Order: sequence, then C-alpha cells, then structure tokens
Amino acid sequence: MLPVVSIVGRPNVGKSTLFNRLTATRDALVDDIAGVTRDRLYGVAHFGERQFLVVDTGGIGEDDSLITRLIATQVDLVLEESDAIIFLVDAVDGVTVVDEKIADKLEKISCPVILAVNKSEGLNPDNACAEFYSLGIGEPTAVSAQRGSGISHMLESVVGSLQKSEDPLWLDPGPKVAVIGKPNVGKSTLINSILSDERLIVSSIPGTTRDSVTVPLEYRGKRFRFIDTAGVRRRSKVDKSLEKLSVVKTLQAIEAAHVAVLVIDGTDDIADQDAALAGLIRRAGRAVVIAVNKSDRIPLTHRPDIERHLRRKLAFAPHHEAIYISGLRTLGIGKFLRAVDKAYQSSMVEMRTPVLNRHLRDAVMRMAPPMSHKRPVKLKFAHQGGKNPPVVIIHGNNVDRVADNYRRYLEKYFRERFDLFGADIRVIFKAGDNPFKRRK
Repeated sequence: MLPVVSIVGRPNVGKSTLFNRLTATRDALVDDIAGVTRDRLYGVAHFGERQFLVVDTGGIGEDDSLITRLIATQVDLVLEESDAIIFLVDAVDGVTVVDEKIADKLEKISCPVILAVNKSEGLNPDNACAEFYSLGIGEPTAVSAQRGSGISHMLESVVGSLQKSEDPLWLDPGPKVAVIGKPNVGKSTLINSILSDERLIVSSIPGTTRDSVTVPLEYRGKRFRFIDTAGVRRRSKVDKSLEKLSVVKTLQAIEAAHVAVLVIDGTDDIADQDAALAGLIRRAGRAVVIAVNKSDRIPLTHRPDIERHLRRKLAFAPHHEAIYISGLRTLGIGKFLRAVDKAYQSSMVEMRTPVLNRHLRDAVMRMAPPMSHKRPVKLKFAHQGGKNPPVVIIHGNNVDRVADNYRRYLEKYFRERFDLFGADIRVIFKAGDNPFKRRK
C-alpha cells in the first residue's frame, strides 16, 4: 500500500485547495463557503521519487449539527489509517478555539503531524507562524495552497516523516463506475454496503454528498473504482453556485466512467428527473446498470409494474436488466456487482473484424437496407472503431442515405450477437470501399 497522508483542519482553511495542488488535479470542490468537503477524497501525490496517497477531509467544526458529527466520524476514521497528517491552519484568522481542540486530538495520534500555516502569501513567514507555536504541534511551516509558496518545504517534512519503503508496483485500478441518481435515493448507502464500511457520509438530508468521491474496492479478485456523486435535481431547483459545481462534477464523473449506475428509489414513482439522468448517461455512451434501491420495501408482485414503468420512461430500459437491491439491508449486492462487471466487459468488447462482417452479412440477408431515391444502399465492410461505447464503422455505397430505423436495427442486431449487457453500441456509416483491402 502507498503511505497515506491526510489533510485535516477546521472548515475553510484551504484543505481542498491544498489537495488539488498536491495531486495536480481539480478533483476537490473549492468554494468560499465553509464546509464544502464532507466525504473523504483520495488522490495520488508525487514529490521527488516518492509517491503517496493524499486524503482531503471535511472541516472539523464547533457546532453539534448532524453533518458536523458525521464529518468528525469520517475524520477519526482517516486518522486511524494515516501514516502522516498535515494539520492546516489559517494565517489570517490566527489560532482559534477549534484549532486548539484539533491540536489536542492530534497529540494523542502516534503518527507524525506537520503543521502548515496556509494563506501566508504576502506575510513574513516568521510572523505568520509565530502564533501557532502555542498549539504544541512542532515547528509550523508557512504555505500558500493557492499560489504554491512553501509547499516544497512542507513536502520535505512530510516525505521525511514517512517510513522508507519501496513504492509498490501499480496494479490495474479497475474500471470507473459512476453512481448517479436524484438526491436521497441511497447512492452513498449503496457504496457503504458494498464496502461493508461507513466510508461515505449518509443522512436523510437531501444533498449530503456534494463532491464526486472515488472509492476503490475489490470483489472476487476484480477491482473497481466507484464514484459517489451528488444527487442531481431539476435545473429549476439548482440555484446555488456550490450546487451547480456539484452538478458539473456529476456530469464529469459520467464522462470519465466506464459504467454508470442509475440508482432509482423503488418505493417512489419513476420521475422525469430519472429519465433526464438516463438521457445524460446515454448521450455519453456509457454502459448502464439500473439499480432499483430499497427493494426490501417492494412487494414481489409490484416488480412487473416497476419494469413496465422503466420501459416506458427510460428509452434504453428494454436492453438493460433492472437489478433489485437494498443498500441499507445489503441485499442483491453480489448480483449487482456481477452486473457492473458484465456491463464493463460489454463496453470494452473486442469485435473481431471477420466476426463483425459475418454478422453484417447475416443482418443484411435478414433485412436489406431500403433503397433511397431508387438507388440501392450497399453495405460492404465493417470494422470496430472504438470502445466505451463500442463503435462499428460500416463502409459502403450511398450509406449517407441509410434511414435511422435501419441503423437502429443494425445496432440491436450487433448488440444481441455480441451479447452486450447494459452497453450501447454505435453504428457509423462511411462511404467507400474496404479500407483494409490490399491495394495493387
């Protein structure tokens, strides 16, 4: 395992900005509003020849709200797995009561703690740090997460505190699986159930998840990277800048994923918002698993009605099996993960050219493409043009005149012949002969 370095501190001291700088990403949401980060967010950082995992955590607050208590639990969990801790404080605000409480907590931790004084740009480093010696954590380092000053000096202390060990060989991290759905349908509960761990914050408050959080896991020797996303509401209800950023993160997660899991509340009607999310997934071309959650509260006699509604409301539902699960009761998780794996394999299928052309000939023999303006459409040759989603490129004459319904016929035919589960297939027509034909 790579060593784990956690960033902790009170809200709005710049933990997510520091995480983004260390990982050279923009994975963590950053906003002037305090308390943006709630779940743990992992990323890989490099310094010199060393690499390590960085963990962004939610801000430790002084109020006693449910979300604050849940964040504190997540921070306690990450402290247990840390090999080093960056305690981030704010040079502008100075030492606060919450900083002192965090320092008391960290004194009881056995791993090294590096005290970093953020937002010190434009300040004399000695003056910026002087007040923070009172925390008793050790020598503070003045940094600016936003501008990058002092970061190398801080990382020297971090890397120097880590035990010397050879970095492991990188293994296949597995496919990315984006978990999508309306607020409060049970996305985080589902991932916690798969992990058998309270890895993500769960509450009955809609919008608890704000960031897109990637969680690695292994099931029967196969690795996955599940991405928990913020619940997406109707556009008319998305009126805060922070929530708009969360929606953007969700859309980015769909684009980055190999498989999208659309979580639907089985105890509620399938809403237009479910259909809208399904449309986003389909336009991105991602393989889909439909997870009907809260199945422990659904009588078996109601399942045919649910599936009928799925076929009516979701255009692609006839090509996808609905998996009934209960994240809360951990029901159907094995079948769900097998479906995710099969959807991934379908999205990355290798379609050998001879096999593709045999299926193309069979499809044309079963139903020839209609003539266009009394001119025949001739499909000559097919080959694979991409994956995730699988793409079939067909060369021929007058192919620009192929009707959409015939394209859909071919897509359905190839999907059935290659036994694709949950994955769309796209057929693209190009005019001309076989591009692989040997030219004399």
